[in-house]
Amino acid sequence: MRTARDWRDGIGKIGDTRVRPDGTVIEYGDSGRYTQSVNTTVAGAAAVINDRYLTLPDRLVIADGLLNGLTLTAIAALIGKHKSTVSREIGTRSVGGLYLPYQADRVAMADRARPKSPNW
Repeated sequence: MRTARDWRDGIGKIGDTRVRPDGTVIEYGDSGRYTQSVNTTVAGAAAVINDRYLTLPDRLVIADGLLNGLTLTAIAALIGKHKSTVSREIGTRSVGGLYLPYQADRVAMADRARPKSPNW
């Protein structure tokens, strides 16, 4: 019954840990039960990301390069990434054959957010 209620309410379970949809983590174990909130972003501040991710300025360079007819290799050289990274970005984040850098950045940020919703 508890598992069915958890599924219905969108609660994910990993071992003795439950993650609620609002980001609250509840751990059960030897140390007792405690609750901690999971924050994925800091309010009012831009999230600091790793160099391996494309940033909004990188995406703007990609969009400008596409508009100016540059090759993927030339665009990749401008932003210091491999051409396959640029190709995947354009293929994944284009909408109807049009690359929109601001929308692509919002979608990428949402894809990086944690905790992830379970896919059940």
